[in-house]
Amino acid sequence: MKKVYIITHGVAVKNLPDPPLTIEGKKQMKKLKKLLSNEHFDLIASGIGKRHRQAFEIILSRKRKPNLHSEFIGVPESISANFKTMIFPNGKRMSIEEYVKTRYQKLSKGISVLLKRIFEKKGENALIIGGRIVPLAAGVEIKNVKSGVLYIFNEKGKLISHKEA
Repeated sequence: MKKVYIITHGVAVKNLPDPPLTIEGKKQMKKLKKLLSNEHFDLIASGIGKRHRQAFEIILSRKRKPNLHSEFIGVPESISANFKTMIFPNGKRMSIEEYVKTRYQKLSKGISVLLKRIFEKKGENALIIGGRIVPLAAGVEIKNVKSGVLYIFNEKGKLISHKEA
């Protein structure tokens, strides 16, 4: 049975543009790696931010490129510690309200299209490492989606399991 595994990257450093994972975030990824040790992936996608790339390298134990890459999977921007402002790699800031109205909606739509393509592919297990927006774009109503969580979907796009690191 085909499965699609979506991992939200671990906890990242706050108040930095394109932040790396914290020590806790790296530990979360190592825990999730153990849960995936016997799985085979035909398709792998990863976000573009430092935290996504670090999570990818930890989960897969090697520095290889994903075999599917999309600018829509992840973003290099970060959220401020007070959760009111987005911080971009160039240092510019945008209120969360404005971000949700503009970039977030475009990003979510792009991820939804990508996920649809992945779910439609026959018989291929997929691993996607991204931010919290990815499981939400999969159509799952998850309150308080957290960093460092493994979501497992069946071939029809239904959430069948989730495990926190």
